[in-house]
Amino acid sequence: MLPLSILRGVIEKLQATREQRIEEPVLYIKMQIAIFKLEQGDQKECKKLLEDGKSTLDSMTDIDPSVYASYYWVSSQNYKHRQEFAEFYKSALLYLAYTAVESLSDSFKLDLAFDLSLSALLGDNIYNFGELLAHPIIKSLLGHSG
Repeated sequence: MLPLSILRGVIEKLQATREQRIEEPVLYIKMQIAIFKLEQGDQKECKKLLEDGKSTLDSMTDIDPSVYASYYWVSSQNYKHRQEFAEFYKSALLYLAYTAVESLSDSFKLDLAFDLSLSALLGDNIYNFGELLAHPIIKSLLGHSG
């Protein structure tokens, strides 16, 4: 698939440079590949990329928030796809911890707030909605019906 080959080509070019600290952009791009794989139905490859990404994150310091956000977004979508509601809830809240809510579109915020609310109700061992209720994203549900 063309977008994936382009992304892999960028990774190869980054790795061919002698620049320091290429781990962040490489990991960010790998998370874009992971979300493509998930959308194509390749959960196994998505999970592998997430596991590799977690190992890379754990070995790095002073990481840009966008890299964390991309990892937790892909992780949340993987859990959502597998209907693991509690894990989706945790990953989506971590995504929001690294993302400026005002940078998200209204429709995106509405969808995410709805999914988070639903997962809070359906997820095992989620007994406290305080973190979700205190988050600004929940305001996107106000005034919407249906």
